[in-house]
Amino acid sequence: MMESIMDTPQSVGRYRIVDEIGRGGMGRVLRAHDPQLDRWVAVKIILPTLEAGPDSDQMKKRFLREARLAARLHHPGIVTVFDAGTEGDLLWLVMELVQGESLSQKLNRDGAPDRNQSLEIVAQVAEALSAAHAAGVIHRDIKPANILMLPDGRPKVTDFGVARAIGDNTSLTRTGSSVGSPSYMAPEQVRGEPVDARADLFSLGVIAYQLLLKRRPFPADTITTLVYQILNHDPFSDGKALERLGPDLVSFLGRALAKDRENRFSDARSMAAAARSLTSGGAPPIPSALDTDPTYIQHPQPVETPVPYRHQVLPWILAGVAGMFLSAVTALGLWTLFNMQKPEPQVAQVLPAPPTAMPIGVVEPTAVPTLGPQAATPIPTQVPNTPTPRPTEIARTTSRPATVTTIPTAIPVIPSPTPVFMAVPTARPRPTPRPTPSWAQKNPPFAPTAPPPIAMPPTPSPTSAPTPTVAPAPTSPPISEIFACTRGAEFDVEPEEALVTINGTVLGIADDWDDAGGGQTYYFPGPGRYLVKLSCPGYKTTWIRVSVSQYAEDEVVEIDTELEDLD
Repeated sequence: MMESIMDTPQSVGRYRIVDEIGRGGMGRVLRAHDPQLDRWVAVKIILPTLEAGPDSDQMKKRFLREARLAARLHHPGIVTVFDAGTEGDLLWLVMELVQGESLSQKLNRDGAPDRNQSLEIVAQVAEALSAAHAAGVIHRDIKPANILMLPDGRPKVTDFGVARAIGDNTSLTRTGSSVGSPSYMAPEQVRGEPVDARADLFSLGVIAYQLLLKRRPFPADTITTLVYQILNHDPFSDGKALERLGPDLVSFLGRALAKDRENRFSDARSMAAAARSLTSGGAPPIPSALDTDPTYIQHPQPVETPVPYRHQVLPWILAGVAGMFLSAVTALGLWTLFNMQKPEPQVAQVLPAPPTAMPIGVVEPTAVPTLGPQAATPIPTQVPNTPTPRPTEIARTTSRPATVTTIPTAIPVIPSPTPVFMAVPTARPRPTPRPTPSWAQKNPPFAPTAPPPIAMPPTPSPTSAPTPTVAPAPTSPPISEIFACTRGAEFDVEPEEALVTINGTVLGIADDWDDAGGGQTYYFPGPGRYLVKLSCPGYKTTWIRVSVSQYAEDEVVEIDTELEDLD
């Protein structure tokens, strides 16, 4: 247990404290060892700001929630959060132990770096802020003390979520705090208005101004003067100090330090790109975290050597010749196979003609007798003006029963018992007809059968069906925040009398559903996405989306929201 923040404890949670790394207005940073994972960590102990009571309990809950959000950030330019907890009135945060020093310490010892290195530091910090903003986390306290510099010159941003946990305006009223932290506040922070990601960009613009001009844009000695300068002072009124920067750098700083956030960079990625575009050749750039971190290493692609044109065409020619040769071999093989399966022609049989007289002009039907090896070769009777048949014109036998074919002719032929040969056109043997089965006689095999008709649904009468009406596309209200949980939510809303409406159903005022002072927790009926409307007279209506899923980290999420005045 820790009795006082000024005493160095022996342990915090499971972490064994070794020594102190540094201290500031918010607390102390201690070097510790994690025996469970056997690694060195940094433990930040935050000073209590409130006495024990309901407000203190709310601050502890808010601190743990912000720590959980910060632990989800994984970027080489952000110090990783490992653990968080409370012990008595103290809050502690366990983070990655970074070897190096803060940018504030480096500036005090070595002074500001040159122009290119300064712009590269700003660009890399902007890239880290871009990753945090994409995850829905706003730092709210960007300053040189919260930027740690590694030995190779790379920056890492720390203390995400701490400013939100202890309150946005505590830096102006905390006893014993220096003017350093509020010097980097955006005008909307000084006025106590709700902030967005562009407040971090203003703070980074103050750091860029300090690095390039080696002085702060708002050099005040008191809090009152500082607040006035942030709200009203023009940091570019001294023209002589800005001559060496050039118009491009002055335009970059002016956009970053715009009093109206609508005139600043729209996002951190745009600010990083603008800072890098202003770097000039000369000093070597600082290695980016995306180039040196093992998780984000981008391996160079091999450079392809141009291939001569003839080397590109020759493989295609060879492939074409090989394809033609393969096609020729395939065709030759198929032709040979087809001819090998062709049946050999058979010699027709000649039978002696019967000694009956035939009418004039009709050739006697002649049967072909069987010709064996010992049979005598008959001499054919030549018909006048009829060419002698060639050997290839001898009729082939068929597989059908012997059929006598009669051929009408105009030339008279004298009947003779001598065998007569006829030239029959060569034809391939026909297949033997098979008897037609009984089932085929009723259903011919080649008779096409019409497909059965498709049953179509009855077409409704034009008079019976109502004309459908097209509903207008719903317009989605602007969502200011998104929360996730597995079961329910608690509405810690300012003002407390704000009306809570979920998916169009009025739930009641927020004070009845904040789980404090008689309030209760609202449990959603099931998984899904719920649209929450927070409204109150004199304040702008705020829309919030709550996603209920079994994969959410929190069982009950605390919706901590402050409505914006209409003024």
